Amino acid sequence: MIAISLIEGSRLDLSAFRNYGVFVIRDCFSDRETTELVSVWNDFYESDLRNNRLVGANGASAQDLCETVPDAIARLYKHPRLVALMNSIYGENVVFCQQRILIKDHHFGGGVPGHQDFSYYRGGMNKVGLFVPLTLCHPRNGGLHFVLKSHKFGYLGERGYIPSPKLLPPHLDKLEVVSPTVRPGDVMLMDICTWHFSLDSETGESRVYVNPYYQPATDGSYDTLLSGAWQTDTFWRDHDIASLLTTESQIHAAELRKLRERQ
Repeated sequence: MIAISLIEGSRLDLSAFRNYGVFVIRDCFSDRETTELVSVWNDFYESDLRNNRLVGANGASAQDLCETVPDAIARLYKHPRLVALMNSIYGENVVFCQQRILIKDHHFGGGVPGHQDFSYYRGGMNKVGLFVPLTLCHPRNGGLHFVLKSHKFGYLGERGYIPSPKLLPPHLDKLEVVSPTVRPGDVMLMDICTWHFSLDSETGESRVYVNPYYQPATDGSYDTLLSGAWQTDTFWRDHDIASLLTTESQIHAAELRKLRERQ
């Protein structure tokens, strides 16, 4: 069993992160920064979410927050501490991809099957996601589980899920699963190919992560340069790449329609 101390610390251990695909930085933010951020979230939750919120609107995952959050949270991806953290991985030149708010509470507390995030993003595979907790997050309230070293298997293929029970003992006996307990002020890092999942919340209490993703500026698939300078002259935006793509599932759906039409 891998000791949790190998994947956590007060500073990023880059070699450990690259080996295990996950790392937890304890107390990444100052006490003042943490208190202010939690206060903003709590006020917003009480005024806008506690009594009613959208769940799974417009085809979003049930754990994705659909409501517009306050600026302090919406702009968290560009916080100097997080940008500096990405600089320690990618060097000076860093690009922001996108940010989600992942929430479980009394409105929705279901589990999310095992998966990796790469299939939901465009561009290269060299991406890192952060999970910044705005509440206490732990296994009993639906906290994240990570399959250590699973990022080394690379891309699993078009969007799909691994049933979570298959990632737990006794089915997965050669890879280890961890579910770190984190609290506001901590930051978890995850390689975009790391398998992860969550189980049903047993408590109904709020479990909230802010989840920004980043990549090096050698990749022009996203447009928001956070620091440094672009290291590429090739950008998705210049070629409307998305309009050229047809996914495998779309092809299969078209083939199925043709078969039905011939019957």
